Amino acid sequence: MKEKIIAILDKYGCPGSGSVEGIDFSKVADEILLLIKPKKGQFIPPTQEQAKQFFMDNGYHPQGGLDAWNYYNDMEPAWHDNNGKPVKSWRSKFRAVWFKNAIKIQANNNGMIR
Repeated sequence: MKEKIIAILDKYGCPGSGSVEGIDFSKVADEILLLIKPKKGQFIPPTQEQAKQFFMDNGYHPQGGLDAWNYYNDMEPAWHDNNGKPVKSWRSKFRAVWFKNAIKIQANNNGMIR
């Protein structure tokens, strides 16, 4: 994450690896991280890409991750289950609810995924 912040600083003309007039942008990046770091127990929903990657990492089709993400993101309120309870762990929820119904990617005899 720090590397991404430094890259953004570089993009906008702030040399992330150096300093300007005594400002160390590496330390600025550290300060930004402290501001955006979630509090313990605070739920941070995944991005669509994280959801798809999680499904792929567990042998499921990435479309299942997108379907799960859309389901919880479109809930009112967002990221609550069908009982109205807030999702505490999206990974656990995906495993418990969506991996049962998701299409597992199968490998044929040649090791190719179909």
